[in-house]
Amino acid sequence: MSQHLEEEILSLRNDYQTRIHDREVYIADLKEEIQQLRGKIEEYTMILIPLQRGGIFGKRPDTPAPVFQSSIESEDSWAAIQAKHYAEQEAQAEADKNQ
Repeated sequence: MSQHLEEEILSLRNDYQTRIHDREVYIADLKEEIQQLRGKIEEYTMILIPLQRGGIFGKRPDTPAPVFQSSIESEDSWAAIQAKHYAEQEAQAEADKNQ
């Protein structure tokens, strides 16, 4: 009986040490992958940051911002609807004064 328990303890100890070894190998692989990814991030940063700041060949030319306002106001625009509403209110107020 004691021989069986000793074998069981050795088996459990070996299993435990195997799992610890596997865990350490896995952690080492993850640390290596982290280092590789940090290297890629640094490489991309060295390439992309200068491009955002004006490019490799100097500053990008200033381009005017696009203007999306129409010079012709449609009847459906909010400004036109407000103007119509205010005109109706003024007309109503003038009609009330005259009565």
